[in-house]
Amino acid sequence: MVTEALNKETEICLKAFSGHKIGIDGAKVLACALKTNQTITTINLNGNGIGDDGAKAIANALETNRTITSIDLRRNNIGDEGTKAVARALETNYTLSSIFLHFNNIGNQGAEAIATALKTNCTVTKIGLTRNKFSGEGRNISDEGKRIIDLAVAANKNNLNLCSDAFTGIQDVDALITAMKTITKCVLINTDIDVEDMKKIAMGLRNNGTITTLHFVNNNIDNESAKELATALVENDTITNVCITWNNIGDEGAKEIATALSTNKSVTNLNLVSNDIGVNGALALADVIMKDGTLKEIKLSGNVGNDLFMTMLAVRSNTMTELKLENTTIETENMKRIINELCRNKTITTIHFGNNKLDDEIAKEIANLLVNNDTITTIHLNNNSIGDVGAKVMATALNNNKSVVTLNLKQNNIGVIGILALVELLISNPKLNVEFSEEKEIVETAEKLKRYYEDTQNKIVLIESEISSKKDLITQQSEELNLKDNIILQKDEELGKAEALIHKLESEIKSNEGIITQHADELNFTSEVLQRKEEELSKAKAMKNELESDFTSKKEAITQQADELSSTILQKDEALSKLKSEIASQEDIIEQQAEELASKRDIIHKKDKERRRIDKMKTELEMDIALKEAVINKQAKKLSATDVVSDNIKEYTDPLLNMFGFKG
Repeated sequence: MVTEALNKETEICLKAFSGHKIGIDGAKVLACALKTNQTITTINLNGNGIGDDGAKAIANALETNRTITSIDLRRNNIGDEGTKAVARALETNYTLSSIFLHFNNIGNQGAEAIATALKTNCTVTKIGLTRNKFSGEGRNISDEGKRIIDLAVAANKNNLNLCSDAFTGIQDVDALITAMKTITKCVLINTDIDVEDMKKIAMGLRNNGTITTLHFVNNNIDNESAKELATALVENDTITNVCITWNNIGDEGAKEIATALSTNKSVTNLNLVSNDIGVNGALALADVIMKDGTLKEIKLSGNVGNDLFMTMLAVRSNTMTELKLENTTIETENMKRIINELCRNKTITTIHFGNNKLDDEIAKEIANLLVNNDTITTIHLNNNSIGDVGAKVMATALNNNKSVVTLNLKQNNIGVIGILALVELLISNPKLNVEFSEEKEIVETAEKLKRYYEDTQNKIVLIESEISSKKDLITQQSEELNLKDNIILQKDEELGKAEALIHKLESEIKSNEGIITQHADELNFTSEVLQRKEEELSKAKAMKNELESDFTSKKEAITQQADELSSTILQKDEALSKLKSEIASQEDIIEQQAEELASKRDIIHKKDKERRRIDKMKTELEMDIALKEAVINKQAKKLSATDVVSDNIKEYTDPLLNMFGFKG
């Protein structure tokens, strides 16, 4: 019947209440049914007193069961023998992921058995061993227990979370560093991590390529440790989720983490719930998440700065209409950043900045906000340190602002000058409601104004008396001046006549000067023209001399060439004449001996060869004459620009050309 009943369930919860326990026998019955059950995934036997025998029966069932993933055996008086049986089951069971053995009688032998099983088990990710015999007082584990737990962590290849035991009072951080090389989730709960331990952990995280989640809960992590962790986040590129809750991180630590995340490209979620982070640390984190980067979510609930953090996000997202930031210790620069965000906001109509120690510097920033924002209608700045300067700049800004209807400046350091500026503002804008004094302050302010008015009136009386005495003195001096004016008038008439004469002379001088100036200008112009003409003439003469020199040299060269050519032509002419004479004599001889030569063919053949040779010489001579003629023509063309030279050459060459039978 038990087996049939269990086949319809997925979870068994037999947690003992009011003394009702299943005991050893009940555990054995349940174990028998679990051996074949294929539906149950979760079993809770907390406080049922099953002892070692019941644990052995349950362990025996776990060796064959393939559906159970979580089992709770807390407060069952289980000792080393029962724990060893459970450990043997873990060596063969590959579905169980969570097992809780808190508050039993497990000693070092049982703990070592569990540690040994975890070396080979590849599914268990969560195991609880708190409050057993191998533990010391309270929740602190003994030295031997630490060794065993460190061994389990280092050996296990999964994301092992030993439920407040895993790293409680770590004895050997090196074991943790070794474990970090293979796990993807690093969990530290309820430990006392000092700065030196965190340095080692951060060193291990810097180049770690497997861990994606950090879960550090209630470990007394302070600003220094947070700084060490931040250095790791700068270099690590695999961690995506960071949870550091219930620790002691303050503003400085939050700023370090924010700086690291501004360059980190992997972390998407940051949980800093329940630390000591104030407004300045919250603002630093807000700056990071408001950038369009990898980080998508930050949780700061349980921190003083959470409200401000959420406010900054809301201001940026334009979703809120009322901003409350009262009784804070926001630094001046951070307050400036908030006001700068408000300049771009289009939804907030009411601002509460009371009791924040805001001074004139912040008042100037608020004045700038009022100039650029047209949605804010109500501003509360009560209980701050705004003085006359701040009141005046805000009054000036409100003269141009059309949206603000209420300004609360109660309990500040505004004096008479600031109040006067605000009164002038109210006169020019009667619809504006400015609250700047309580009843007591109004009386004090009125007295200040009264004293200020009386002082002003006394000053006015003194000034009027001084003015009256000065008027009498001025009247006396005026009469003396009238007498002097009459004398001056007479002198002025004489001077007028003299000036008229001088003016006439000056006119004549000016007219003469104009004529002289005109002539001088004409002479200067003529002189300049002559100078330019002389310069042009000098250049022309120089060019003429250069041309004449060039012509003379060219003429001499051509004359020399003509002489040489004439000598050559005469020599050729003599040779030609001699040759013609010889030819003529030979022709006569040939005619006379024609008949004789007919019989002497051999002689004639020789004579023919001689004639051909003579003809060849004649042809060569004619070619030589033609080449000389070409040279002469070329020289003639070069000198064609100069008529005189061209005529001389023509007179010299035409007879030569005619001599040889050529026509130019």
